[in-house]
Amino acid sequence: MNYDTLNHIDKLLGKIATIAMLIPIIIAFVKYLYLNKALKIMLWFCLMRFLVSLINVFIIWLVNSYKLFFEPILNKLDIHNMNFISILAFLNNFGFLGWYFYIVINKSKYADIVRILSIFLFTTALVNYFFIEGYKIPSIYNSTMSSIFCFTLPLIHLWFIFNENTKVLINKNPYFWLALGLFIPNLLIFIFALAGKKMNLTDNLLYLKVDIVSSIVQIIGFILVAIGFYYAHYTKYLPQQSRS
Repeated sequence: MNYDTLNHIDKLLGKIATIAMLIPIIIAFVKYLYLNKALKIMLWFCLMRFLVSLINVFIIWLVNSYKLFFEPILNKLDIHNMNFISILAFLNNFGFLGWYFYIVINKSKYADIVRILSIFLFTTALVNYFFIEGYKIPSIYNSTMSSIFCFTLPLIHLWFIFNENTKVLINKNPYFWLALGLFIPNLLIFIFALAGKKMNLTDNLLYLKVDIVSSIVQIIGFILVAIGFYYAHYTKYLPQQSRS
């Protein structure tokens, strides 16, 4: 395939991935009466993730539609890309996702570590955004820490799930599907981030192919999270936590 074809497929899958974010949200609302505290927090995470994506699309449309009005403002602020909005995604990860894993990890010692780490990363992300790397360039610190955070916690939780003594089968455990749906795409995003910039500079075709695979895996991740919400009624048979 040539560059134009791959670029078209990449953009199309990007739009499909954005729409696919709605799948777990819809399932969560269908099963809302069965959602415990942890799953409601996960729903908020999904809602914020979708909202951030919509804000990104809306700003691009707004600037392109009213370019003469916004260009002087953006030039004055030295904004030439969408990096300035990425902080919302990072805060969503460190905030709601951290809160979710703080509740569902059934080991108080590890849960406390998750809470401290989440608060630390949430705070340092803001400090980095306003005072260190800033909002004008891609944040190496925030993106790296967010990627590690988002695939490490699900991986740890998967380990706890497999070693947990419960009567609920693993394929009916909502936490299993949620952890899997977070771990797989975030691990790929982390690996892609390590080589993506260099790949884009040296091999555009390979970069597009990897980005296409990344979009497909993200869509699969959204479906896995939706399955987790679908099995929400099984949470009553799982160990309950009273953390806030």
